[in-house]
Amino acid sequence: MCGPIRGGEIDVDGSVSSQFITGLLLALPLSQHDTTLHVRSAVSTPYLDMTVDTAARFGVEICHNDYKEFYIEGGQRYRPAFSASRGELERRGHAARGGRRRGRSHREERPPCFSNT
Repeated sequence: MCGPIRGGEIDVDGSVSSQFITGLLLALPLSQHDTTLHVRSAVSTPYLDMTVDTAARFGVEICHNDYKEFYIEGGQRYRPAFSASRGELERRGHAARGGRRRGRSHREERPPCFSNT
């Protein structure tokens, strides 16, 4: 493979590992055109969730339909963002509140792209 990532329609077998799919999901937003990634038998879906959530934190939107079809708009750009481990966020939040606990989550919700995701 050489040259720019172009996007388009892609079919992959996801039954072996989520790592290849993760690589595609992180690279395809930078492609010249939109991409629909069709995945057969996705495994390790929690890792795919982490990939989609991490991309969103850096300003890139990846939509999926039950891990079988991912839609990635081309021409996106990653934005700088603060990223810390959950433990670091809890430590900072606990210290900022003077040691008091609150029941709020640090997780930011993102809108679904498909009606059934």
